[in-house]
Amino acid sequence: MKTNRKLTMLALSALMAACGGGSDPAPAQATPLAAIGALRAKAKVLATQQDVTPAQAAEQLFAYAEEQLAGYFPGPKVTGTIGPFAYRYYPETGLYLGVVIEQGWQWEYMAVYVTGGMFGTDLFYAGPITNYITPAPAPTPAPTPAPTPAPTPAPTPAPTPAPASSSACYDLVLADTEGTHLVVNYTYNGTIGGNETVDTVTGPVTTYEGYSARASTVVTTGSHTTIAGTVAINTSGTAYTRVIGSAVHTYGIVTTATTSIPFTITTTIKTVNVPAYIDPSYSLFAGQSASATMTGTTTTTVHTGFGPDQVTTLPYNSTTTVKYLGNEPVTVPAGTFNACKFEYTSGDTVTTSWLAYGKGILLKSLAGGTAPQTIEMTSATINGAPLTP
Repeated sequence: MKTNRKLTMLALSALMAACGGGSDPAPAQATPLAAIGALRAKAKVLATQQDVTPAQAAEQLFAYAEEQLAGYFPGPKVTGTIGPFAYRYYPETGLYLGVVIEQGWQWEYMAVYVTGGMFGTDLFYAGPITNYITPAPAPTPAPTPAPTPAPTPAPTPAPTPAPASSSACYDLVLADTEGTHLVVNYTYNGTIGGNETVDTVTGPVTTYEGYSARASTVVTTGSHTTIAGTVAINTSGTAYTRVIGSAVHTYGIVTTATTSIPFTITTTIKTVNVPAYIDPSYSLFAGQSASATMTGTTTTTVHTGFGPDQVTTLPYNSTTTVKYLGNEPVTVPAGTFNACKFEYTSGDTVTTSWLAYGKGILLKSLAGGTAPQTIEMTSATINGAPLTP
């Protein structure tokens, strides 16, 4: 049966390349390290010269496969992402077609892989993307005409006065008390749908990478759904923090996540913040903003069952600006709560969050952009007692 699958994979590769491929094809088995490095460099240079991002190149590969091999990949379908893969799922044939769009993983960067359907849970390498297409930049869109000005809206009532400081939005004593048990259920709406439960237990003070920190367990269960399908999201981790004065110092976190697409990927990520990250959101006045930079190292271990584990350690440097917008009522499936409103900006991403006043529990999150994403609380308990408005 495996021989038939491999023959089918070779036939697919040959058909796709024959329909208008790019460079010379790579062998179906894993290439030597030198060849892999050369292919990665070639794909990176090509993308740079053409001004095409890896995600855009993957979209072009998917469109090409759906046009030339519609019997295997009937489309169009919606693109999903998991780990380093951009992929499309074709329920008519049960096939997953994927492209590796992130570097630093055990799979070849900018290479094509197929799984599912006739291949079962095996993951088959189909060669670099340039065997099939030459990625090209997307055409420049026509300018959008200026919108007609909307009529001036009627003034809205003034919101409830904000507390003197955002410190009133939180209960840091409860958050730093060993044994505190918080369970929050969320619903997702937007590009990603589904439900998620976050279960947190505040643990004892211990030592983490030389720091005296409180170890708290965080377990996440649920599933995320896109048009391409449903992916189970199950993570478990330990966060190392400490409340000092009116701020939370974060020293790092160790998280293990398991996903299936349909083969299982187990990823363990360990972050060590050097120095400790101090969240500025605990001591702002309404309208005030502050920035903080998180630096340190991330060690990622990926286990798939296909060969040895891939272990990568990389430095990181990320700056987030937090703005406290005051407080206002917000309605979520769990009810209408008095909430503290914050705006977080990191790079080009802007997220607005509403936290339960006096508790600091996330009630609602809205990420803008071309694909808005909303997360809302459906219920929560603190030490077994329901959180109510």
